[in-house]
Amino acid sequence: MMDAETGPARSENSNCRRPKGIVDVGQPVLLGVREEVEELKVLVRLCHDTKALPDMNSFEHAACLLVDIARQNEGWIKSQSFPGRGQNRAAIPFGTVGPGVP
Repeated sequence: MMDAETGPARSENSNCRRPKGIVDVGQPVLLGVREEVEELKVLVRLCHDTKALPDMNSFEHAACLLVDIARQNEGWIKSQSFPGRGQNRAAIPFGTVGPGVP
């Protein structure tokens, strides 16, 4: 069942955690997400090593998802660390080229 404001409905006994700081995501939250993703990578590896996952495909799928999340999070951390870099920066630095300069 889906709730329009909060996303998928979850039971009170669910082990799933909601992300912290949904509205105001800053550097400390992103660093926390980095730590949680690293912990999940270790848990997935342990599950694979102990044969808790049914097959190699399950391990590869979980590992790929975690790597994708980690990459996206690192991009957000970099954008927080260096504001002005990325898609919104000017292609040519201001003042280097003007009209009439060959």
